[in-house]
Amino acid sequence: MYWSMTKRLAINYEKTHQILSKAGNKKIDEQIYHLIMGTSVSNINNKTKFLGLTLDSNIDFRLHLKSLAKKLNLDLLMMRTIRWFLDD
Repeated sequence: MYWSMTKRLAINYEKTHQILSKAGNKKIDEQIYHLIMGTSVSNINNKTKFLGLTLDSNIDFRLHLKSLAKKLNLDLLMMRTIRWFLDD
């Protein structure tokens, strides 16, 4: 908070996400990890998107690869559909 104020950066609290990463099956008490920013409290999410990369609390790329595969399949379907209308 202090750093952003000294650099004159505005933080959009509604777009700020908090992810707790954990090792294995270790239980985490989420109540003690709430981040208070100004007058609002951040929500703890299991996943978020940052610069096009889907991050989750397990810090693996399964969720990102799954969403990427879905997008690529849609793009491929569109290319197959329009190929008949394009010239050689």
